[in-house]
Amino acid sequence: MNANRARLSRPVHKARIRTTRMKVTINVSGGFAGLPRQQLKPIQTGRLDQQAADQIHKCIEVLTQLVAARKETPVGADMFQYEIEVEHDDGRQDRMIFTDEDDLTDPSFAILFEYAGSYP
Repeated sequence: MNANRARLSRPVHKARIRTTRMKVTINVSGGFAGLPRQQLKPIQTGRLDQQAADQIHKCIEVLTQLVAARKETPVGADMFQYEIEVEHDDGRQDRMIFTDEDDLTDPSFAILFEYAGSYP
């Protein structure tokens, strides 16, 4: 029993998930006045602490799922368009486009825009 107790008392170390570095760029355009394309401050996960980088990665995963579940990209006059470009350190690039017609209430949007220094 003492051997079992010794095994149970050892600290358990959780495996850290290694994430690739990425650069996230958000461009905003459109709206009633036809706002020209405005690029927000890029988010570089390699410059963030691990917890913040993991949070950005999770947001990108969630938004990618939202795009995949969407039937079509909304089109219309006077809508703001939010273009999110992701450059992975392995050379892959992803691009997602959201508009006012999408559900922008997902917390992932707010988190990304907070890191980029603006809010939709």
